[in-house]
Amino acid sequence: MRVEAALAPVPAPRPGEVPAPAPRLPWPQQFWLLLRLQYTDYRASAPFLLLFGLAMPLGLFWILHQYAGPQAIWLLAGNLVLAVSYGSVSFAIGRAGWLRVNGEMDFYGSLPVHRSAFVASLFVLGLLSALPGVLGSLLAGHWLLGLPLSRLAAVLPLALLVAATLTVVGTAVGSFARSLAEVTGALVLWLVAAATLGVGRLDWRRD
Repeated sequence: MRVEAALAPVPAPRPGEVPAPAPRLPWPQQFWLLLRLQYTDYRASAPFLLLFGLAMPLGLFWILHQYAGPQAIWLLAGNLVLAVSYGSVSFAIGRAGWLRVNGEMDFYGSLPVHRSAFVASLFVLGLLSALPGVLGSLLAGHWLLGLPLSRLAAVLPLALLVAATLTVVGTAVGSFARSLAEVTGALVLWLVAAATLGVGRLDWRRD
């Protein structure tokens, strides 16, 4: 079944007619079709996500780890902050803001689907946005710092949990945007805040 046919908007009833109940697919099918539909827009933003969520944090980590010495483990922690923030949160702010500004929220609201399926599809895409940067940072910690993969693997669930939480925050922030300028401003402010947390001094954490 094609996505367009399965998620066709419900036609408005004629004057005097009782609206027929909209047919609903099972929730898992709704979620899967919405995820596929959202994924088409996700692919369009993939270069941005790979640049800021993977290439930039790894580049900073590769340059700075040579000067960090024994404190390079904290540099890895900051790199994970950048990866999660530039991945899931940036995607969530941009996607939710774009849906709000361009009126696509009304389109999805007219579909015969549960709201929870739509929210879950955005949530999963936010996690997928953070995954390349998180995995790249953990592998960089193994190759450049010699940390065992078994210890780094224990960090992955925590990093994804943080990414999930921040995805909700990013979606909430983006949903309040009323113009593309506000979406861009929210993205810039978040990227600056994430860079400050990611590459700022972390000496106080050693105590």
